[in-house]
Amino acid sequence: MDYESPISQECNVEAEIFVSQGQDQFERKEYEEAGKNFNKALDKYLSIFGDGHPEIANTYNLLGKVYEAQQEYLKAEEYYLKSHIICLDYYGSGIRVINSFFKMVDILLKQGSKKIAEAKSYILDLLKVLPIDLDDEDDSQNLDIAEYYESIGDLLHGLNEATESLNVYLKALVVYEKHLEEQDRVAYLHFKIGNIYLEQNEHQKALDHYAGSLLCYKDPILKKNADEIFTRFMKTVSNILPTGNYLLAREILKRLSDFMSKHLPESTISQGKINLETARIYLQEQLVDAAYENLIHALIQYTGNLTPENIEEISDSFVEAAISLNNSEKHTYAIIVLIKLKEIYPIVEDNPRLGEIDGLIGDILIIMKNYREAAKYHKQSLKIYLKCYDPADIHVARVCHRLNLVYFKLGVLGQSVVFFKKLRTVQRKLFGKEDMKVAESYQAIALCEQSTDCLQDMPAKEMDKLLY
Repeated sequence: MDYESPISQECNVEAEIFVSQGQDQFERKEYEEAGKNFNKALDKYLSIFGDGHPEIANTYNLLGKVYEAQQEYLKAEEYYLKSHIICLDYYGSGIRVINSFFKMVDILLKQGSKKIAEAKSYILDLLKVLPIDLDDEDDSQNLDIAEYYESIGDLLHGLNEATESLNVYLKALVVYEKHLEEQDRVAYLHFKIGNIYLEQNEHQKALDHYAGSLLCYKDPILKKNADEIFTRFMKTVSNILPTGNYLLAREILKRLSDFMSKHLPESTISQGKINLETARIYLQEQLVDAAYENLIHALIQYTGNLTPENIEEISDSFVEAAISLNNSEKHTYAIIVLIKLKEIYPIVEDNPRLGEIDGLIGDILIIMKNYREAAKYHKQSLKIYLKCYDPADIHVARVCHRLNLVYFKLGVLGQSVVFFKKLRTVQRKLFGKEDMKVAESYQAIALCEQSTDCLQDMPAKEMDKLLY
């Protein structure tokens, strides 16, 4: 039952037995049998009390629950409405009426968009029956009222009624801040209000409530909720980024970082994530120096905290950031980030990701025309790839191509030819002997072996064409 039936000397014992049997059957999910017993009870109650008694309302409610459990929502609505009309007429206001309103809203929303207008209407009517005046001496009653307001705010927000939702949330917040000891609930309500202000582009008010949310967290609830707090604010930042409001996103991250530093200094991984996300935002704004600074801080904070299980996702972000730095012509920044990423990488033998990082460093060094260092990193990449992949894998082919190019640029033509031949071998296994790339490779090698002088005179861009 949703509420206890009043004890009455006139209550029919048989009706109570039918209700009790029906409830047992409902718990066992024997819905058809439960419905039969509730209908028998209804007949008894109607013969005793007439149409407008709370026992009748309660039995209609039980029948509504049976149909709802079977997902016959329209039929459930019919019985919930009968119950609601009796409750509203008999009680006028109070807990039973409030619960009845919530039940009507819930069953209407379960029926989809066609019932949204009706659901909104019930919500607005519900606001009219809630007490307006608070009792300074009764914390319990005040909190009950505030909880109803918060629940209504949730419903309205879900129905895209942001302004109405905000008004109701603010009423609940006033009561919570005065009477509620559970500060994590106050914090979450601040957060929800901040989100609505964010939707309405009132950014300062949003920030104020986000800050208010963080201020509510004190020990011991702080450590218990640390992951939830962090995830909640990081998700908000993710929702802001598509709008292009990078300044607001960075401000939220800064406040979250200050909060974590003050209250949870041991949460270095969380701080690393904040700095990494901040760096990515700076890159979007093309503030490359600031991005680089945050990337270095993030790498320091991740040091010693990475495992084979979490490194892949995190390293993807650093590699992506390094590529962005390189594209911004900050080649040295990009190389430093990648080298430091390798330094904090968990010791795992034959990890192809390390081969990828070495190869990327080598490619950037080629852009910088530092061919000797590029050769060192590409050879390290090749060594790893040969342990991780088949010798005819495309990764091996790419490194052979790079080494062929690097040694050609260095003028070490013998080594260039060696890697050109390896490239040709891999191409032949990958594409077949008749492939055009394989044929071109044979021609280039023959040219190289016939006349070293001829190869030395060949323009670099012409040689490059043969390598692709």
